This record gives sequence, C-alpha cells and structure tokens, in this order.
Amino acid sequence: TVAILAQVFSVLVACRSMRSLVWLFVAALAAEFAKDVPFASVVDVAAVKAQAAAESKPAVVFVTQSWCGACNNLKNSMNGNTKVKGLMQKFVAVHASGDSGQQWQAPGKSDGYVPRVYFLSPQGDVLDIRGPNSKYAHFFSSADD
Repeated sequence: TVAILAQVFSVLVACRSMRSLVWLFVAALAAEFAKDVPFASVVDVAAVKAQAAAESKPAVVFVTQSWCGACNNLKNSMNGNTKVKGLMQKFVAVHASGDSGQQWQAPGKSDGYVPRVYFLSPQGDVLDIRGPNSKYAHFFSSADD
C-alpha cells in the first residue's frame, strides 16, 4: 500500500496542473492525535475554562493546523509517548485545530505560528509556561520539550 501511495504521489507531483490535488493528498495523510488521547469536546476559550474549573483540573490546549509539518511532528511525538499520554489524564486536554485555534491568541495579536500549546490553571488562568524557543513562547516541537 505504501508503495502504491508513493507512486501516486510521484505522478501527482510530476504534473504541475494537478498541484492542488497534491496538497489535498498531503492533507489527507496528515497526522492526527491518537484516539486514546482523552481530548475534551470543547475548544471555545470560555468553555475550556469552565470545564477546567468544574473538573478541578489544569487544562492544556494544542493549537494546530492540518497542513503544518511541525504540528504533525508534535502529534506523532505524543502518540508514541505513553508517559505523556498517561499524564494527559490529569488535564482537561483540548485540540483546537484549524480556525478554532485563532481564539487562543492574545487579544489583538497574531502569533503567526503553529503548533502552539497553552496551559491553564484549574481556575482558568492562562499560565506563563513557555517552550524552549524564546522567539515562539508557546511552540513545543515534541512531547519531550
């Protein structure tokens, strides 16, 4: 199956007029979080804060885009890390994909990058937990960061 997909992909890439089909194909192969990661059904900022308070748990919010290679690397990294997946049980875990992630940016700002990861206290306050790159405060490239 992988060999067939590779052949189809190479044919599509070779044909310039089918460039949009290539992007659709790549998007279809994009990584997603594993089904055993316990994501909440809410993504709205107010709803996430309310759920964190109701469950007396901190929240972690993953903001991703399906076309983003770094986002897919983060997802794959988490999917393969049983320790991190186990810790997710202690959080209200949220995956804000696509346009739903825009509401997580600071008011009046555009972070301009994904993936972004935000941490909230059980009271709903956004915590100042930063990734390893000072230029991109909420960028975490893998589950190991």
